[in-house]
Amino acid sequence: MLLVTLLAALVVLANAERKKLIIDTDIFSSADDVGALAIANVFHNAGNAEIVGVMVNTPSKWGPLAVSVRPLFEIFSHLQV
Repeated sequence: MLLVTLLAALVVLANAERKKLIIDTDIFSSADDVGALAIANVFHNAGNAEIVGVMVNTPSKWGPLAVSVRPLFEIFSHLQV
Protein backbone atom coordinates (compact mmCIF):
# COMPACT_ATOMS: atom_id res chain seq x y z
CA MET A 1 0.00 0.00 0.00
CA LEU A 2 2.84 2.37 0.80
CA LEU A 3 4.32 1.77 -2.63
CA VAL A 4 1.03 2.61 -4.40
CA THR A 5 0.60 5.76 -2.32
CA LEU A 6 4.17 6.86 -2.95
CA LEU A 7 3.89 6.18 -6.67
CA ALA A 8 0.73 8.28 -6.90
CA ALA A 9 2.38 11.12 -4.98
CA LEU A 10 5.45 10.97 -7.16
CA VAL A 11 3.42 11.09 -10.37
CA VAL A 12 1.94 14.34 -9.11
CA LEU A 13 5.42 15.56 -8.16
CA ALA A 14 6.75 14.76 -11.62
CA ASN A 15 4.38 17.33 -13.09
CA ALA A 16 5.05 20.02 -10.49
CA GLU A 17 7.93 21.93 -8.99
CA ARG A 18 10.36 20.20 -6.65
CA LYS A 19 8.53 19.26 -3.44
CA LYS A 20 9.87 18.18 -0.07
CA LEU A 21 9.15 14.54 0.72
CA ILE A 22 9.10 12.75 4.08
CA ILE A 23 8.81 8.97 3.82
CA ASP A 24 7.02 7.11 6.63
CA THR A 25 7.81 3.42 6.36
CA ASP A 26 6.83 0.31 8.29
CA ILE A 27 9.77 -1.58 6.81
CA PHE A 28 9.88 -5.07 8.26
CA SER A 29 8.96 -8.23 6.37
CA SER A 30 8.06 -7.21 2.82
CA ALA A 31 9.93 -5.51 0.02
CA ASP A 32 7.41 -2.77 -0.81
CA ASP A 33 9.09 -0.22 1.44
CA VAL A 34 12.50 -0.81 -0.11
CA GLY A 35 10.91 -0.30 -3.53
CA ALA A 36 9.24 2.90 -2.36
CA LEU A 37 12.55 4.23 -1.03
CA ALA A 38 14.25 3.37 -4.32
CA ILE A 39 11.55 5.11 -6.38
CA ALA A 40 11.69 8.17 -4.12
CA ASN A 41 15.45 8.26 -4.68
CA VAL A 42 14.95 8.27 -8.46
CA PHE A 43 12.68 11.28 -8.19
CA HIS A 44 15.13 12.93 -5.79
CA ASN A 45 18.03 12.42 -8.21
CA ALA A 46 15.92 13.69 -11.12
CA GLY A 47 15.20 16.91 -9.21
CA ASN A 48 11.46 16.33 -8.90
CA ALA A 49 11.49 15.82 -5.13
CA GLU A 50 13.73 16.52 -2.17
CA ILE A 51 13.78 13.75 0.42
CA VAL A 52 14.05 15.54 3.73
CA GLY A 53 13.38 12.64 6.07
CA VAL A 54 12.65 8.96 6.50
CA MET A 55 10.59 7.81 9.47
CA VAL A 56 10.50 4.17 10.53
CA ASN A 57 7.37 2.85 12.25
CA THR A 58 7.95 -0.78 13.17
CA PRO A 59 8.24 -2.74 16.41
CA SER A 60 11.46 -4.31 15.15
CA LYS A 61 14.82 -2.91 16.18
CA TRP A 62 16.03 -3.78 12.67
CA GLY A 63 13.78 -1.29 10.84
CA PRO A 64 16.07 1.75 11.21
CA LEU A 65 19.07 -0.41 10.37
CA ALA A 66 17.37 -1.69 7.23
CA VAL A 67 16.77 1.88 6.04
CA SER A 68 20.32 2.94 6.80
CA VAL A 69 22.26 0.07 5.17
CA ARG A 70 24.15 0.36 1.91
CA PRO A 71 23.25 1.33 -0.73
CA LEU A 72 20.38 3.11 1.00
CA PHE A 73 22.83 4.65 3.44
CA GLU A 74 24.68 6.31 0.59
CA ILE A 75 21.41 7.61 -0.84
CA PHE A 76 20.13 8.98 2.46
CA SER A 77 23.45 9.65 4.24
CA HIS A 78 22.49 13.31 4.76
CA LEU A 79 19.36 12.35 6.74
CA GLN A 80 18.83 11.51 10.39
CA VAL A 81 16.92 8.21 10.68
